Amino acid sequence: MNHHELPKIDDDGPKNENHIDMDDTDVKELARGGVRASIQQPLNKINNLESEDPGCPLSPIILWGTAISLIFSIGIQLQTYSMLRFTVKMCLRRFAPRNFTLTDCDWSLERELEDPEKLLDVSRKIILSDQIDLESTQLGAGFFGSVFPAKVTVGSAYVTAAVKRIKCSYPSAAQLNSLLNEAEKLDLVGKHHHVLEFLGVCIQNVLQGEILLAFELCEGKSFVGTFDAENPENEYSLKLQLRKWCHQIALGMKYLHHKNVIHLDLALRNVMLRINMTAAIGDFGISSMVTPTARRNYVEQRACCWSSPEVLEREENISLKADIWSYGVCVWELFSLGGEPYQDQNLPSAGELLTFLQNGNILKQPELCNNMEQVSF
Repeated sequence: MNHHELPKIDDDGPKNENHIDMDDTDVKELARGGVRASIQQPLNKINNLESEDPGCPLSPIILWGTAISLIFSIGIQLQTYSMLRFTVKMCLRRFAPRNFTLTDCDWSLERELEDPEKLLDVSRKIILSDQIDLESTQLGAGFFGSVFPAKVTVGSAYVTAAVKRIKCSYPSAAQLNSLLNEAEKLDLVGKHHHVLEFLGVCIQNVLQGEILLAFELCEGKSFVGTFDAENPENEYSLKLQLRKWCHQIALGMKYLHHKNVIHLDLALRNVMLRINMTAAIGDFGISSMVTPTARRNYVEQRACCWSSPEVLEREENISLKADIWSYGVCVWELFSLGGEPYQDQNLPSAGELLTFLQNGNILKQPELCNNMEQVSF
């Protein structure tokens, strides 16, 4: 069987210095795999007809119909591949990276309250694979992929980053455009002391099922292991610190919402502690960059206890209010010293949790909460 040569995409528009010539070797093999699959299906039908009655020759109508179906399937596969490849190429050209300033932000709490809408110097956040030097040591692994330390080239400087390698399914052009819209939205986030900086997204390998997201590497630690539930320190100082963290997380979420960014995965596991023991929110935007199917699977298998009822009900139009519910659960985690939500309720599935909430049930009040703090729950 002769291989069909893939059509070349001509672009007569002006090419700037950031123009990218993509390597077609892997993507051609991907397209050919789809073509082979489309060819094999009608051939299998022919073989089945021959096996049922070997003595009966195939009629010209069946042969011509099979040939037309084969040609049509090949055309659809090639057109889909060409459109997706063209979308990737034009997106990379459109969002060509620019240099941007990476000066450290040192805002006081009072300054944040006075001017939480301050914009710092930011740039487009579409970066290229040769700008990322991944290290072999894995920092951690999550539902969507693994996290590695890396050096990200920004202009002439190297920036230490935490790069999340997300495995994604083969996207359609519409899904790819949705991903780029989310990246463009994150481009405007900028810097905030209680939000880990988003450095960029690399989509060059999206046709091979991989997206790279680069965030600021926090030199502090996570909340995991921070609490000692058996031997807590002085209760007054402990509760004072918990309130500070609640306030800092609220400031970070207020900033993200002002930038019209919905986190959709706010939980204590996604909040880091800087060296000065202040809270910084991370992993925002990831749930919006994966396919809807992957996002639903994540909610049902990993994040249902932090999800709002509308998210559990799989409503399509999710608003900023979904994060407010998750923030309440995050506060509960803090005052429970890292406890797991609904652990004593024996709710193994998202559906049972939804029924539990719809019946008017709520999280139990943590022991460290007084009557005033109980309002949060």
